[in-house]
Amino acid sequence: MTSERSILPTVALGIVGAAGVAIGVAYALRASADPRTKVANAANSQIGATDASVYWADVLQNYPSSSYPPDWCGAFALWCLHQAGLATGIEWTVGLGFLSGNLPTAQQPEVGDIAYFNTNEHHAVVVGVDYTAGTVDLVNGNGTGGAVSASTGPMNHPTAYYSIAGLLPAAPTASSDLPWIAGSVIVLGAGAWFLLPSGE
Repeated sequence: MTSERSILPTVALGIVGAAGVAIGVAYALRASADPRTKVANAANSQIGATDASVYWADVLQNYPSSSYPPDWCGAFALWCLHQAGLATGIEWTVGLGFLSGNLPTAQQPEVGDIAYFNTNEHHAVVVGVDYTAGTVDLVNGNGTGGAVSASTGPMNHPTAYYSIAGLLPAAPTASSDLPWIAGSVIVLGAGAWFLLPSGE
């Protein structure tokens, strides 16, 4: 006759597996909610887009659409920040832009930062960095063909990088992870006990 103890390992494995999946999903959701990732995702989602009015309407409110500036790379960059819930209190200032006085420069870029080129006063969103190769992946508003386009180039090619670090919410503390860790230990510990031989 099959004892209750003999079927517990199967039940325990199911519980442990479900807990592992749940914890994995929770951490994946946390990662996807990272503001820097959100900025990059917003930029990448627009590759190929050509309608600058979408970006100007967001960053230059109460401004006649017939007077939107012809160059819109900076508007696109600020729009991407807004889509990530960052810099929502910052709007584009005609003739000045939005970087100066709002974002500090950075020695090394991180995903979500804004690359700036003196040539044409071009702005681009950093969506990837390879520190080993010394390259940076950018998404450019008003890029190739007048569309949002992607590019990869030397990290030292842009004139400067502007950091969004000061716009980010406070990082979770170690204590905020304790419930997850404690729950995992309890579930895994119970599973290990159930897997012990029944002795029957």
